[in-house]
Amino acid sequence: MTQPSKKSNSMNEFLEDIIFNVFDVSRKASIVGDVCVMCKGDASAFTDELSEKEFTISGMCQTCQDEIFEDPPVENPDYFSDISKTFGLL
Repeated sequence: MTQPSKKSNSMNEFLEDIIFNVFDVSRKASIVGDVCVMCKGDASAFTDELSEKEFTISGMCQTCQDEIFEDPPVENPDYFSDISKTFGLL
């Protein structure tokens, strides 16, 4: 049984309202029950301490965290110069 991270009463109310309005579940009940607020799946196994800590904050399982916090694709460093050439700016 995981415990939600400690927050002020007003912050807890705020997070509960948002999570309930978006995912139709209680953040606190999901965390205590080791259930993901997003996918409603098992949230008892994490790859590291940071991910486990994140669960106590957001209520997201490892899979949902991986999707939300995915690294953005590497940008093409020539993108802007290519566009500038296309529009005759260089």
